[in-house]
Amino acid sequence: MIATFVLLLQVGDASSIVPLDGGARNPAYARDGRVAIEARGDLWVASTASPTAQWVRVTSGPSWDRAPAWSADGRSLVFASDRAGGFDLWEVGVESGTASQPRRLTTSAAIDGEPAVAPDGSIVFVRGRGAGADLWVRTRDGHERRLTGEAGSERSPDVSPDGRSVAFSATRSGRARLHVIGMDGLNSRAIFPDQDAEYPAWSPDGARIAFTAGGSRPAVMIGDATGERAPERIAGKRGAPTWSPDARALVFAEAPLEGGAYNGDPERMGDRDVGDLWPAVGRVWMTPATAATTDSMLVELPLRVSVERATLNAEGYDRVQARMERTYFSSPEAASRREQWRRLGVTHRAAALAA
Repeated sequence: MIATFVLLLQVGDASSIVPLDGGARNPAYARDGRVAIEARGDLWVASTASPTAQWVRVTSGPSWDRAPAWSADGRSLVFASDRAGGFDLWEVGVESGTASQPRRLTTSAAIDGEPAVAPDGSIVFVRGRGAGADLWVRTRDGHERRLTGEAGSERSPDVSPDGRSVAFSATRSGRARLHVIGMDGLNSRAIFPDQDAEYPAWSPDGARIAFTAGGSRPAVMIGDATGERAPERIAGKRGAPTWSPDARALVFAEAPLEGGAYNGDPERMGDRDVGDLWPAVGRVWMTPATAATTDSMLVELPLRVSVERATLNAEGYDRVQARMERTYFSSPEAASRREQWRRLGVTHRAAALAA
C-alpha cells in the first residue's frame, strides 16, 4: 500500500510573487566583497552585504543545495547537494554574474558536506554523519584523504588564510569544542577548552577566530587564534559567521537550535534541516567585529528576493516526493511500489503547483 502523499501548501494565487523572508543559512564572503548564502535549498549571491543588496539565484530545482564556499579566486562556489541522490560536493562557476552547470566533485556512498576551500584549491569537508563524521581533504587533482578520525564527530571546518591549519568543531562526550589541526593531520589541539563552540571562521589575517557558543545562552564570539586569551562576546545569537574582507564586520545567519523532542523523522537523510520548506529561523545579520559591539548594533540584511508561487510550490512538492522515494521506496524489493509512488506524484503535481 502506498501512503497518502499530503503536502500542505500555503493557499494563494498561483501567479503571485512570494518573498523569501528567512530560511538563510551558511553565509560566505568572497575576497571581493560578494556574499553567498543558502536559502531554502538554493544558492544566492549578492555583490555586497547591505540591507539593500540584490540577490541573484545561482542554483534552482528540487535538489537541496547548501553550505556554499568560495574558491580562492572567487570564480566558483563549492557546495553540498543531493542532486545525484545522496549528498556530495559540487562546484558551480559564478563568473560575470551567470552560473555554469554544476560539476560533481565527490562520489562517496557516505554523506559529504560543509566544504571549506584552501588557498591552493584543496577542499576540507565533512564525510559521514553523527559520531562517524570526520574531516577529509580533497586535493585539486581529486585525491581524497582522511584528516581526522578520533572518536566523536568533527564538523564545520574552516581553513586558515595561509592554508596551513583547519579550525573545526569537535564533539567529545557530548560537548562541542573548538579544535585546530594542521593540514598535514598533525598537531591537533583544543582551544578555549572550557567554551562550547560551533561554526568557526578565521579572520582574513589569521589572527582571530569567530565562532558560535552554544548552550542556554548562545552567542557569536571572537577569540585569539592562539587560544591564549578568553574569547569575547559579539552578538547574543546562534549562527554561522563569516568575516568581511577587511575584517571590520561579521555576517552571520541564524542557525536552528539543536536537540528537541523526537518529531517522527528517523533522520535517514542525515540532517533534519534538509527539506525544511518553511523554516522559522534564518535571518541574516551584520555586526561590527569588535569587543565593544552590543546587540543594538546588529543590522539585518533581508533576503530581498521573491519567487513565483508556482515555482516555490514545485520545489517543495518535488523535494518531498524525492525524499519520500529515497527513504521508503529505494530498495530493489520496493520497485513496484516505487513506480506507484512516481505515478501518484505525476498525478497530483499540477494541483500542487496551482495551490
